[in-house]
Amino acid sequence: MKCRQSTPDSKPGSPCLSGMVSKRLEFSLVLPLLLVIQWLHILAGITWFGGYLVLDVVLWPTLLRLPVKQAKMTSDLIGKFAGPVMATSGTLVVLLGIIRGTVLGPITSFSFLFGSSYGITWLVALVVSVILIIWGAGWHDRVIGSVWGEMA
Repeated sequence: MKCRQSTPDSKPGSPCLSGMVSKRLEFSLVLPLLLVIQWLHILAGITWFGGYLVLDVVLWPTLLRLPVKQAKMTSDLIGKFAGPVMATSGTLVVLLGIIRGTVLGPITSFSFLFGSSYGITWLVALVVSVILIIWGAGWHDRVIGSVWGEMA
C-alpha cells in the first residue's frame, strides 16, 4: 500500500501514520544533536578566529616592542597556553564541519558535493580550513625563530 499523504481519518498502526511517527521520532532525536554540533562548530570557529586575531593584532606587535629575552619568554608562555587552544579549536571546526555537512547534513553524494552551491561552499571551507591549520602549525616556529634570531 502506497501512502501519498496522511489523512485525518488514518487509523493508528496504518502504514501512513506509522511512517509519519517514525520520521517525526527520527527528526526529534537528530535535531538536538544537530543543534549541539552546530553550536560547538560555531563556538570553536569563534575561538579559532578570535584567537588568531588577538595573537596577530595585539600580542605579536606587543612582543616585537619588548627586549628580545623578555619577548622570547613571554612568547613561550603564551604559546604554552594558546597553542593547545588554537589546535583544538581548529581541529574541532574541521571535524564538526564534516559531521555537520555530511552525517547530519545534506551532503550524501559527490554529485551533491560538486553540483550544489551548499556542497561547493562546504568544500571550499574545508579546503581553506585545512590549509590554514597546516600553515599555522608550520608558520609559527619558522617565523618566530627567524624574528628572534634577527633581534638577538
